Amino acid sequence: MSDLPKHGLTFRDVVLLEDGREAFAHLQESLEAELQPQGALEQDLFQQLVVAAWNLRRVRRLEAKLVPDVSDPLLDDMAEATLARLARHQVRFERSYFRCLRELRLLQTNRALRSFTQKAPREPLPVLASVAEITKRTHSPNFPSPANRALSEFERETELLMARGSPPPEPDAC
Repeated sequence: MSDLPKHGLTFRDVVLLEDGREAFAHLQESLEAELQPQGALEQDLFQQLVVAAWNLRRVRRLEAKLVPDVSDPLLDDMAEATLARLARHQVRFERSYFRCLRELRLLQTNRALRSFTQKAPREPLPVLASVAEITKRTHSPNFPSPANRALSEFERETELLMARGSPPPEPDAC
């Protein structure tokens, strides 16, 4: 029996003492009123979130109980080890809490989008650009096409020759 952890933070189910049942129920009701989970998957994530939130509160209470017993908990090796263990549990519970909250919000957003798209009339989307206009432009206007670049080189060469007094070259018949 002495092998069981005294804090209960590693138990699979939430640990509720008689005096904590009312506080847990209040936490669950207030979170449920705010998050309003629907469906089995949202409810499951919501329950995980509530347990993580409850355990975070328990970690803070355990830390608070530990501090009055010791003048400086970091100077006491036993207290420091206990604080380190509580910190590990706190990180685990925070990670679980925020992961569940993020996943729950994602599910709720997807549900709202599905509901919106099912109710909204199917109107055609506005035309942003014609296909003919998009497909005829093969190069960015900032970069000349190879044909325009060659023409520009021919024009430059012609200007140079005419400046020297030479006859202009004949354009290639490509």
